[in-house]
Amino acid sequence: MFGKFSIIKDEEGPQLALVSPSPIVVFDDVEELRRWLNELIGLLDELENESVKSSSKPLKATYAAQVIKEWQNLLQKTQKSNGTEK
Repeated sequence: MFGKFSIIKDEEGPQLALVSPSPIVVFDDVEELRRWLNELIGLLDELENESVKSSSKPLKATYAAQVIKEWQNLLQKTQKSNGTEK
């Protein structure tokens, strides 16, 4: 279940990005959502234990733009394959 999602950690700062397979994520029931949230909390605990850098440097604009573009391309491909493209 959690493998569909990933977290990108900025190597130079404290920022994180949650990447999901689509803009809307459907859970079968409340318990599935609760399990997913618990997994996410566990992942965040692991990141904190790794001493996430406390730098005030933001993501570089070119890197951020690249990630956004790749994410948008992935969303378009996912929507096309699911038949949900607008």
